[in-house]
Amino acid sequence: MTTSNPYADDPDKASAFEVGYLWGFTHSDEEDNPPPYSPDLLEIYLQGVDSGKEDRGRSPDGGAASSWVPRAELEDDSDWIGGILIHLVAELLKHAYRKAVFGLVGLVIGVLEIPTDTPLKSLPDDFEEPYEGPESNSDVSYIATCARDDHPLLSAGTTSEGYWMGSAYSDFGAALKEAVAHEHAEALVARCSLAENSCGVVWAAR
Repeated sequence: MTTSNPYADDPDKASAFEVGYLWGFTHSDEEDNPPPYSPDLLEIYLQGVDSGKEDRGRSPDGGAASSWVPRAELEDDSDWIGGILIHLVAELLKHAYRKAVFGLVGLVIGVLEIPTDTPLKSLPDDFEEPYEGPESNSDVSYIATCARDDHPLLSAGTTSEGYWMGSAYSDFGAALKEAVAHEHAEALVARCSLAENSCGVVWAAR
């Protein structure tokens, strides 16, 4: 997917668009639930919601062979693991974590406790792989994460900037379940590989 942020030159607007995108992508059939934005940022947030819903309605690979797994299905069905794909979500989140010094990558580096000068690049736009249980490669980690910055600061997993990060797992399924259980629908999963020096936001497709 190649969705880009039309407000990339304005951090506040860009962040509002991306958080709206995450809501629209993860809850495409529900009403939006915006953070307390000013009227102008709320309008941009709603643009992001519409963009996320549009992307959710498209096939992850641009064809008709696969589709995104609805969040409601992941919440209600304990047997959803079988036959799913791990697929890159649109290359966004460059601004949604703007309060963090190194953005999403910086937060992930903190959770994984690796050197802050580790050069992590984005996952390729066409990243997709079958989910086959926990990774045998110890260099690959999955972390549930939420880009909203209004989490209670004393809650478990909340960073000093107000974002939320789950635990690091070698199992995509475990991180996905943690994301689905999070209080905000904007929660997704970050996949990071220290062997490939890559990090990106992924979701389940089928």
